[in-house]
Amino acid sequence: MKKLAADGINMVIHPINDGIGGINDIIHDFGGPKNTIGKIDKVKFADGTGAFSGERRPITKPTLALLMMVLIVLKQVTKKP
Repeated sequence: MKKLAADGINMVIHPINDGIGGINDIIHDFGGPKNTIGKIDKVKFADGTGAFSGERRPITKPTLALLMMVLIVLKQVTKKP
């Protein structure tokens, strides 16, 4: 499941990076640096949390950050035009 999600997100990132590369080429043609705009890294998912300790622990239940993200998405989806 995680690989499927990562592949889908990376498929969205790839054309964006292609566009960034094109913009960088144009800027470079006019004398600017080759990499004016940085490209987006491929997605990597966390496999645990090291919060409050040095050891990595698996995420086994919903977290406050996850809840906040869900609320933000729901607010955007239900926003009236």
